[in-house]
Formats: sequence, structure tokens, C-alpha cells
Amino acid sequence: MSTMNTTQLPKHTRQKLVAFARLLVQGTPLEPMAYEQQLLQQFIDGEVSIDEMSYRLDQYAAANASVD
Repeated sequence: MSTMNTTQLPKHTRQKLVAFARLLVQGTPLEPMAYEQQLLQQFIDGEVSIDEMSYRLDQYAAANASVD
């Protein structure tokens, strides 16, 4: 099974996807922070795919995880 290359979606489609996702999490702890907003804009601009965003978020979380 192959995955869709989301960077090939039209920009207006990527904008709608991000707007919908933001609407779902607005006012919740899941609302995107600054770094996440940057990645979302890069997705809208077609610079990164969903898979790349996921990878970068995982790396960011790992680098910023608090050690107990």
C-alpha cells in the first residue's frame, strides 16, 4: 500500500485541511504552539509532507522531553 504525497495536493486543499484541524483543537491543550504552527505553514506552502511533519514533531518532542 502506498501513501499519498500530500505536497502534491493543491495549496487551497492543504489550507482547508489545516483550517479544519485547527478548528477541532481550538481552545484545547492540543492547539498548536509556535513550532507546530511553523510546520503547519510549511505544509500549506507544500514544503513538507504530513510524514515529514510527523517526523519533525517526533524529533522535536524527543529533544525537548523532560528527564525525570
